Amino acid sequence: MATNNAINTTSGKITLEKAASDLQTTYIGGNTWSIGLDDDDGDSFKISKAAALGTSDTFKMTTTGECTMPLQPVFVATGGTENNVTGDGTVALLGTTLAFTAITNQGSCFNVGGGGTAATFTAPVTGTYLFSYIIQFFSPAGGGDRVWIMIRTSNRDYYVTNVPTRNRLANFMGNNDRLSFSNVIVADMDIGDTTTFTFASYNGAKTDDVINAGVGGFLIC
Repeated sequence: MATNNAINTTSGKITLEKAASDLQTTYIGGNTWSIGLDDDDGDSFKISKAAALGTSDTFKMTTTGECTMPLQPVFVATGGTENNVTGDGTVALLGTTLAFTAITNQGSCFNVGGGGTAATFTAPVTGTYLFSYIIQFFSPAGGGDRVWIMIRTSNRDYYVTNVPTRNRLANFMGNNDRLSFSNVIVADMDIGDTTTFTFASYNGAKTDDVINAGVGGFLIC
């Protein structure tokens, strides 16, 4: 070690000290991991999956206490108009006819869909995830009654249903009025499991139009 690095055998402390340079310990095995202070980033504390800090960082703690995980799976996306997707009980998978627009897609685990493929999140690791979903749509001319929105995972489905289930046009609103629903759930996911966002309206013509939608999710632990 250089003379400005100290090992105190009495206190059990190891001190690494050097001006204007990264201070790090690197572990090399089947993979390479580094841990230490990144001088190029305000002396933030980092864990990196590389031989150099600032490359493939998996954890970052700033000197003012903010903690980020730059590779943690997280996504936020918005969807546009998808016409005549349900109303007759058909389960519509959002993003199938019109791809979502990803605002954030850290980890690239969210497929925006489009071209006949639903917008889909695929779990990169087994864990517990949070998903959120909001949708706004036009009520069909025939009225229809109950509506289900579903966050559908490989392990189970999570439902939100509108109540009461009487004819919407006759009892609640005029033709082509908008309805909005939202759902937030915590789900167990295995590696490779998928999550899609669905919507179904019943007892009317297939004329429900999705006006806009927003979805999001992230790995909790």
